[in-house]
Amino acid sequence: MKQVLIISYFYPPCNLTAANRADAWAEHLINHDFYPVVLTRKWEKTIETLYDIEYPTSDGELIDENDKRKIHYLPQKSNLKARVANKFGVKRLMLVRKMMSFIELILQNVSLKFSNYNSFYEKADTILKENVNIKIVIITGNPFQLFNIGHSLKKKYPHIQWIADYRDEWTTRPNFENKLWISILNSYNQLFEKKWLKSAIFFTYPNSAYINRIESLTSKKGEVLINGFTQINSNYSPSIDKKEFLEITFSGTLYHHQNIEIFAQGFVSYMDKYPNSKLRLNFIGVSLNSGIEDKLKRLFNLHFDKLKVSSRVSTKDLEKITERTSAFIMFPIRNMPGVIPTKVFDYLTYHKPIIFCPSDGGEIDNLLTKTSLGIFLNTTDEVFNYLEKIDHDFKNNVLIEVKPNIAAISDYSRQGQVAILAKLLNDLDVN
Repeated sequence: MKQVLIISYFYPPCNLTAANRADAWAEHLINHDFYPVVLTRKWEKTIETLYDIEYPTSDGELIDENDKRKIHYLPQKSNLKARVANKFGVKRLMLVRKMMSFIELILQNVSLKFSNYNSFYEKADTILKENVNIKIVIITGNPFQLFNIGHSLKKKYPHIQWIADYRDEWTTRPNFENKLWISILNSYNQLFEKKWLKSAIFFTYPNSAYINRIESLTSKKGEVLINGFTQINSNYSPSIDKKEFLEITFSGTLYHHQNIEIFAQGFVSYMDKYPNSKLRLNFIGVSLNSGIEDKLKRLFNLHFDKLKVSSRVSTKDLEKITERTSAFIMFPIRNMPGVIPTKVFDYLTYHKPIIFCPSDGGEIDNLLTKTSLGIFLNTTDEVFNYLEKIDHDFKNNVLIEVKPNIAAISDYSRQGQVAILAKLLNDLDVN
């Protein structure tokens, strides 16, 4: 059985979506004769804000080992920026913390010693030194500075092959915000992205639409490895029990460059006409992104009280909300029709309708059409009419009708993607 070292900053019990990708590899690679050794940091605090990501942990390494995988949880110290935020609060000394962030962004590429990830390199070095049978290393980003670990390990251990896994683009994503500082930082980071990727055997990326942008920059071959969903609800059956409210749910990060205006306008118009409607909207986890709650208040205005807006919630609480949910909703990411956010895959397993508003003719469209779960709304009138229909059906205890394509849905499971990863690993010349 081959061993593989996986380095991922985010990993359970971290409650961010980013943790799920490496977790699926660690849980299922054993089925393909690979034994994963995972290197991550301790996660002792529930992530509710971005500042919680850098929260310090207790001292000492924690090891969780079983027949399927071995996980090394490293202690994490606060950097100076996080200590200032913890001591004075996140709303004070913002200019000082922004200056600290800028300096950190510059220095962390120069040397691992200036980053928060030097302990990752030191532990990976020890693991490879003590176990000569590990010849494959997978590093998943972001943070993309972890790729420097792969580059540094390759120089010290020429016999290993390392793979750079992108959960998102780094410097090749267009600057949709049109901010000068983003352009300057991207140009700086590209120098290191190209340098570090030179030593990688190939890279992986979640979709086929934009993989060529990374290939063009790095001159490395890319392989598609989608996120997929964890197959925990394959036997899920929608309930027709009468519920108090007709709930539509969005979960996860909501970005400022997602088009939510059309749905909001249609919803407001509907509530203006039917103020006693039992229709409710859940925006779960969106408060993690600064300014989003204020944007929702502005768009939904007098009907903001019909929304449940929250920061991250526990898995147990999310399951309760999902159980009550009659339909999920997704909004397109402006100018990026090739991207399928992870939350869309997570929706699939419940076999419930997924509203896509407005449709952008991209990869989300294709997925929802293939799985027969999509409800496509493109105008405020279409939103109004659809809400009127499902509200009427709800009052008569009638489910929103969809006929999910079960076979197509199963194609997007994480287990299927791990099989693809295993094939890529087996093709490597590491003997």
